This record gives sequence, C-alpha cells and structure tokens, in this order.
Amino acid sequence: MGTTWIQQLAIENVGVIRTAELDMTPGFNVVTGESGAGKSLLVSALDTALGSRVQADQVGTFGPRARVRVAIAVAPEEPVWAGLAALGVEPDDLLLVQREWGRDGRGVFRLQGQVVPLGPARAALSGLVDLSGQHEHQQMGDVGYARTWLDAGVDAASLEAVARAWGDTSALAREREGLREQAGHEAAVQEWRDEVAMLTALAIDPPADERLAERVARAHASQQVAAGYQAALDNVEAAVAGLAAAERALGSVVEWDPAAASTLGLVGEAAATAGEVRHEVYQRMADVDQDAGEVSAWVERLDRLARARRRYDTDLEGLLAILADRRRLLEAVEDAAFRLSRLDAQIAEAEQRYRAAAERVTAARRQAAAEAAARVGAVLPELDLPDAVFTIEVEPGPPGPHGADTVTWRFSANAGHEPRPVHRVASGGERARLLLALNLVRRTSGPLVFDEVDQGLGGHAAQRVASVLQELGRRQQLLVVSHQAVVAARAERHWRIVKHRDDEAGSTLVPLAPADRVAEVARMLSGSITPVALRHAEDLLAATGGGSAD
Repeated sequence: MGTTWIQQLAIENVGVIRTAELDMTPGFNVVTGESGAGKSLLVSALDTALGSRVQADQVGTFGPRARVRVAIAVAPEEPVWAGLAALGVEPDDLLLVQREWGRDGRGVFRLQGQVVPLGPARAALSGLVDLSGQHEHQQMGDVGYARTWLDAGVDAASLEAVARAWGDTSALAREREGLREQAGHEAAVQEWRDEVAMLTALAIDPPADERLAERVARAHASQQVAAGYQAALDNVEAAVAGLAAAERALGSVVEWDPAAASTLGLVGEAAATAGEVRHEVYQRMADVDQDAGEVSAWVERLDRLARARRRYDTDLEGLLAILADRRRLLEAVEDAAFRLSRLDAQIAEAEQRYRAAAERVTAARRQAAAEAAARVGAVLPELDLPDAVFTIEVEPGPPGPHGADTVTWRFSANAGHEPRPVHRVASGGERARLLLALNLVRRTSGPLVFDEVDQGLGGHAAQRVASVLQELGRRQQLLVVSHQAVVAARAERHWRIVKHRDDEAGSTLVPLAPADRVAEVARMLSGSITPVALRHAEDLLAATGGGSAD
C-alpha cells in the first residue's frame, strides 16, 4: 500500500454541495449518486484545494465563500517536504491543506495552518495526487498533454538542460534583435554625435561662465568710463594749449606793462594745474580695461551658451547632464556594435548546445515511449481490449523549451488495423479504458482519483475495469466517482452523494453502512430498489468482495 494517501476531504459550499466529508481508507474508495448531485464536484474541489484555478461559479449559494480542506498522510522522507521547506513548512506525517475563496476569486491558501503564496505551493504539491477528470480523454489529441505524460518517465536533468539551453538561445536572439534595431537608427546616432561635438566645443564651466557674464557687464561699463575720460582729456588738452598761448601773449605784454606780471603769474599757475589734471586723466584711463577684441569674444561665447540653453530649455548644469547622456548613448551604440560582432558566434554555440540537449531528450523520450507503450499494451487486455495496439510516436517537431519533438498517442482497437491518433479513432469507452491504463502505468504509489473513468462502459468491459481498479486499490489509494454498480461493489468504502429536493438544502455526502450499500448498488443496477435488484446487489457484493462503509 502506498505511503501517501488522503485521510480526509472536507468540502463546504462548493457548487450544489452544502457540506461533504470523506474519511477515506488507504485502498479503494468510491462515490456514487444520481446525475447532477455533484459527484464530479468532489474531484474538482480536490483539484482546487491542491492549487488549480478557482472559478466564481464554484462558490455555492449557502454562504459567501467556499472552503476545501484536505488531510494527506505523507511520510517525512517524501520529496514533497523538500519543496514545502522553502515555504517554511516543516516535515510531518500529515499534510494539512486548506483553501477558501469568494465569488471574486480572491482567497487564502494554507499549509499546516499557515498562509502561504499559492504559486510556489501549487508547484510544490504538483504530482502529490494524480487526478483524472471525466473530460480528460478530450485532451488525448493535445500533443502537449501527451508529451507531459511521457516526460514523467524522462530524466528530469535532461529536460531541465534542454529548457535552459532554449532559454539561453532565446535570450541571445532577443538581444541581437534589440541591438540590430538600435543600430538601425543611424539618424538618431548622428544627431547624438553632433550634439556631443557641439556641447564639447562649448567647454562648459558653470562657475567660470557665470563670472564671465559679470566681466562683460563690467567691460561695458568700462567703455563708457573710458569715453568720458577721453572727452575730458580732449578738453584738458585744449585748455593746456590755450593757457600756454595765453602765457606767451602775456609775456610780451609784461615788457610794456609791468602790472600784467601778476596776471601772467595766475595764468602760469592755471597752466600748471591743467597739466596736473591731464596727467591724472591719463593715469585713470590707463587703469580702465578697454580691450574691445577680448570683450567681443566674451560676448560671442555668452551668446553661444544662451542659444544652447534655449535649445534644451535648461541651465549650464543641465547642458553638462545632456552631454553625459549623449556620450553614454554613443558608448552604448559602440558597445552594441562590438556586442553584435560577437553575438552570432555565441548564438551559434548556444544553438549547438540546444540541439545536443534536444537530441538527448529525444533519445530519452523514444526509449521511455517504447517502455511505456509496452506497459500500457500489457494492461489493455485486462480492460477487455485484447486486440488493442497502443504506440507512442516521438517525431520531429518545432523546437521549443521542451525540445524539438511532437508526441502522439496512436491506437487501434482491432487486430490488423494500423494505429492512428487516439482522438480520431477511439470511442468514448475505449478512451476511458485507455486513460485508466495510462494512469495505471504512470504511477506506482500515491493517491489516484478517477472521475467516471468507467463512463460509457457496459457488460464485460465494465467488469474488467472494476477488477483492475480493485487490484490497483490493493497497492495504492483510489478515489473513484462511478455510475457502474460492478465498480462500486468492489470498493472498500462507499459514499453516496444525495441531492435533496429542496434546492436550499443542496447535496450532502452519506457514508454507506452495509445495508445502505446494498440498496445503493441495487439502485445503480436497475434504477429502482426492488426485491430482485436487492438480491442481485447482495450477490454482486458477495462475489466481488467489496468492503463496507465502516
């Protein structure tokens, strides 16, 4: 018997189910009931509890939220605990899972009573319970579904290697595409080069350039001062010349009019004073900066800086930041060109690694396909398909993270017929039995959940399926939702889901005692409970060795 098994499944307010609680045996458990009572909801509720996507219509009318609790016996050495350790969940001998959600899809996911993030928890719990829904056979034509099933028998390291190689190759290809796109904007690159040349030529120095404006202002003031001094000098020169002429004229007068000597003395003093004034004006003019050529250069520089500031609508510090940004962009372009020159070789190497990894996966898949097909083929006669042929074809397909293979299930129910894709040739009953066979060979331990896998079967085929399920139940836990009396009769524990006529009451789950179980099997056999049906049910239970509810 498997060491991992569901001890209890408790459901509240899921669809038409008000409450349901299953205390299960490690062996063969079965749930029966009328159509529409909610049997399949048990399977979907369990799937939801283990992390699948919730739906708004899953929440019943008996409250604002739905809740599912699962208690699973898991030995402390089982690998699932290693994945849960990252979530802070310590190993135990019992794993408690609870999920509740509202109609808005929002909810809470708990492990061992503590809230954990759904995504990592779902990944850690993946594969703990193997669920097969009644519509799973519709996916048999999906190559992804077939590949995923087959890859359970392929070395995980090989699958990880091909996924990693694909990721590396894809990342390099995306980088190359981005670099090519960037290199293709030559006009923008040329504009960046022109901007760098212009801003570099300005040799922007914010502190010095701010002082330059002050110097230009002072230079303009100096020119006005110099002009005033020049005018004063011109007049002083005229005065000096006039006083000298007056002094000469008075000198000739003194000889004839001695009284003019005092006037001559005053004129001499005035001439001396004028000479001192002229010297002072010269000195002042020498101290004034009148280099018109240098002032003109300063003004031109300030004008170039002003035009650059208006163009970018920023100050001098902003211009320096723009210069640094354009240089960075040009460096990136140059790096891109260098990177592009090496990427082709790197991509070629990555593609070679991917091809080698994909070839290893292909070889492993073909070996696994041959072994799995042989195991499934050995089971099919036990399911009343004695002449059936089942093959798994691994053929070249488009490359991707899973390798470069297309996996197809092929099936033929009759001898001499060439196997063709399952979804094209298998009937509903054949698909159900094939699905059971696939599940039988896929796992060796752990719970298996089948939702009406016996749907569409009758007579001998149903009996063979029931026999296989009973034998499987001796090795690992089964939870089977069934319409078949021969299947239900072989279970160790039996529940009936009852839909009450009062819509507000919903459906409830009832564990069946031996007498009640006879009545339920009788109902399944004839549609009504009659003396004949009861006798038939008693005989069937006795012949199959089905257990009781207790």
